This record gives sequence, structure tokens and C-alpha cells, in this order.
Amino acid sequence: MLQSGDLCLCSGSVAQAGYEQLLAAASKAGFDGLSMWPYHYQSALSCGIGIKDMALMLDDYGLQLSEFDALITLIPGAEYEPPDDPMFKYGEQFFLDFAS
Repeated sequence: MLQSGDLCLCSGSVAQAGYEQLLAAASKAGFDGLSMWPYHYQSALSCGIGIKDMALMLDDYGLQLSEFDALITLIPGAEYEPPDDPMFKYGEQFFLDFAS
């Protein structure tokens, strides 16, 4: 579990990175954790990386997932699907306490 003072990467700063690129960059830069955007989740799935493997890869890189940023659809110009937006469900698969 992440603690107060742990350094977490906001994945929005590397939004176009693939899942493993994101983990490698965060680990190499000394971060303890990172957020994840739906793009990173979808990218991993499209590369054949399942949810269990995503979690194992986090461990392999010495990282923890701080949050799942599901509300990127509120960015100006983006379309938003109200309450049944499937992005909210992805955070549950990582056993996160919350998704933003």
C-alpha cells in the first residue's frame, strides 16, 4: 500500500505510452506508484496482457497503482457516457479504493 510521501506518477504526463513503457518509465524515474488511464488499460488488453498479468507487471517493476483515472472523458471536447461508463469498473479489477 502506498504511504504518505510516496512519489506517484500522473500517467497524464505520458498519456500515449503503452502499458509496459509507462511502467518502465515510472520505475526508472524512481516513482513508487502511478495512476492509470483507460488508454493504458485498453492498450495492455490489446497486446494480450490480461488483468492478472498487469498486476504482476506492476509488482515486477516495484510499483503500485495509486488510482485509475476514469474521468478523462471530462476533458473539453471529449464525449462522456454517464453512469454506466465501463471505465469505472476497471478500477475495481485492480482492487482500488477509488477511481477518479
